[in-house]
Amino acid sequence: MSTRYLGDLVSRCHGFPATSTAGVARQPESSADRTLFYLIMAIGAANYSRTLKQLKSNDMSTAFRDVEEVSPSSAFLYSVAMESFAEIAQDLRPSVSMIQMLLLVCIYSSHNPLGPSQWQLAGFAMRSAVEIGLHYSMKNRNVSEEALDERNRIFWTAYAIEMTISYNLGRPPSISDEHITASLPTESEETVLAILHIKHRQIQRRIVSQVYCGGFRAQCRTVEERRAVISKIQAELDEWRAVLRNSFPTITQHSYPYSYWDRLYHGTTFVLHRTSPLCPSLTEASSKLCIRSAGGYIENVYDLLRTSDVPISWMLVQGVLYAGLTMLVTSQTCFTRIPHDTALSLCLVDCHAWSRKCAVCLAIMNERWGSSLLSRLATQYEVLADNTLRVMSTGLIHKHTELPINDTLPADRTSPRLNSANGGGYARSAEPSLFDTGQLPGIPEAYECFTELFGEHGNSSFWEIFPQDILEGNAEFNLGAANAAVHSTFAGQGDGWGICM
Repeated sequence: MSTRYLGDLVSRCHGFPATSTAGVARQPESSADRTLFYLIMAIGAANYSRTLKQLKSNDMSTAFRDVEEVSPSSAFLYSVAMESFAEIAQDLRPSVSMIQMLLLVCIYSSHNPLGPSQWQLAGFAMRSAVEIGLHYSMKNRNVSEEALDERNRIFWTAYAIEMTISYNLGRPPSISDEHITASLPTESEETVLAILHIKHRQIQRRIVSQVYCGGFRAQCRTVEERRAVISKIQAELDEWRAVLRNSFPTITQHSYPYSYWDRLYHGTTFVLHRTSPLCPSLTEASSKLCIRSAGGYIENVYDLLRTSDVPISWMLVQGVLYAGLTMLVTSQTCFTRIPHDTALSLCLVDCHAWSRKCAVCLAIMNERWGSSLLSRLATQYEVLADNTLRVMSTGLIHKHTELPINDTLPADRTSPRLNSANGGGYARSAEPSLFDTGQLPGIPEAYECFTELFGEHGNSSFWEIFPQDILEGNAEFNLGAANAAVHSTFAGQGDGWGICM
């Protein structure tokens, strides 16, 4: 929505009471405006209390210390919006205002633990946009440029929201770029970052359709062709980042800090370079880039949680968890392909530090979410990290000293435990290792928290990155245990994975 549109909406809605008015007769146009107005207010109020709390705790700022929270709660404003929506719901037909309502509900609900309902709403909004032709450039030019640009803004907002949710849930979007002829919004200081956001989601769509689509692999007959696809998309992503770096300092008002865009870059990079249907065997360069980008994502979220009281969304939780899992699994499956000195630094030193920060992020998220849901998840992640580091340290020292393959390392030659408070040993005797053969039949009860967090349907995602044909032959990696852990973790994917990714 443009600034002018928001101003007009506020003018039309001026005087609406911030109270429940169920049963009061209104014109459909008035109810639609009222729904939009209170949805926007609810989204703003969702961040108001946390923003005010952070401003008050800032030692450099004194202007907000005496400000009290007198605004209606986000939940109350949303309930008022839903009352107005109920008045017109039965007579709703696909229209610009209906699409706007659906998209605003998607944005508001992003702070809930589960994501499938967002996916359904975003898909409904996109299909409604297609039904009224927003995806096409208008042939009838008997409309003003301003009205045409408003149509384009709404369509591309729907595109970005649906692509974000579909990408994080591991599901294909409703429309492919080949069917879209609508122009991007007119570029201005107000829209330059929004356009960059759309272009980033277009890159993610190409990752979905070319890297994670099983049918695309058949079009690339050689390994070189498949790796060329990865390189081309990475070049597009690097170009996008360069444009962002050049544009960001010239913009006076930012909806998001630069760290948000940096998180998008890292999250997309490690998804591009990890094991996929297109490239099941990673090169040394892809392995290192995947691990470092996953670590960069974790560093980004770690700094975000330390320096702000940002609301926790399911995408942010999923993002940091999937970054941690991708980093550990890629490190363990690929460390033998990386030069020894680099592997020692990257897989033992850096991965150890990033694993600790990932565990801290999960602990902070658990505390802020006000639920014990994430506590078991954080514990299981520590077990996974401990065992991964143990396997890599044993393998790297064996490779360097040429110890017999069945030799075990002395206690003083293992790398430090992730949770040092529990002593110098690696595995907790009371907790199963995620890599112990045969210890995880099916989906263990210990992983119920994953399905509670991300959804229930285990076969609804294309983020199955550990199929049998990918990891066959990797004797050092317990395929069955890894599949069980990842499948149970992201069953349904229903927040990166950022992944707000």
